Amino acid sequence: MVDRGYSHLCGMMGWHYGIEAVCGLNIAALAEWSWNPNGRSIEQFAFAWALREGMSEAEAAAFVEWHSMVGPIEWDVFDSGEI
Repeated sequence: MVDRGYSHLCGMMGWHYGIEAVCGLNIAALAEWSWNPNGRSIEQFAFAWALREGMSEAEAAAFVEWHSMVGPIEWDVFDSGEI
């Protein structure tokens, strides 16, 4: 988001109950980087978020590794405008 120079984001989800369970990381990331675009790296943020969600340090490290691999692919798919 920050790297692409967006000035705002908007979106719509088909439901509102349980949305944090599905999009919690993204919601928290948007909130953090909207006020602090030069703050923590994606990896630092994901690790802290995973710990806050109750994962152990080993689980959080695995989550960061997974997110580092899958995140850019998801961003390219959903931000590509090809959907």
